[in-house]
Amino acid sequence: MKQLYIFGEKTLFEINEEFQQVYPHLKLKFFRLHHEPQEGSESSAKIPYTIKISRVSQHFQNGHIGINGNKKVSSFEKEFEKKYGVPVQVYRRSGHTWLQTINTDSWSLYEQNEEGSEGAVIQTDQPKGYYDAEMFE
Repeated sequence: MKQLYIFGEKTLFEINEEFQQVYPHLKLKFFRLHHEPQEGSESSAKIPYTIKISRVSQHFQNGHIGINGNKKVSSFEKEFEKKYGVPVQVYRRSGHTWLQTINTDSWSLYEQNEEGSEGAVIQTDQPKGYYDAEMFE
């Protein structure tokens, strides 16, 4: 079973990076406000990737969450928020952009990743330690 291990000292960037090792055409963004399935999150409520998860969760405890390919996006998002107290959205690559998966929350992580791989533009020339500017938003 594929697992994402969550420890209080991990930044949101590190959690996303580990998720992307399994699903390179998906990424996680973390928010201050709860959302329902098939509902989007406002970018103004996004939590910067540089923050440690234990700083934004009211009831944080170390643990893990399953990220098997057959898990539905809506189930993953709901379980993550319930366990760690931090709302999360799964985004899928679409060419040069990233889309919230709100219209396809019923798809599995595997299906989302496969869809994102079609026509994906992946930059592999980034130096070690490279950080996306979005990390500091």
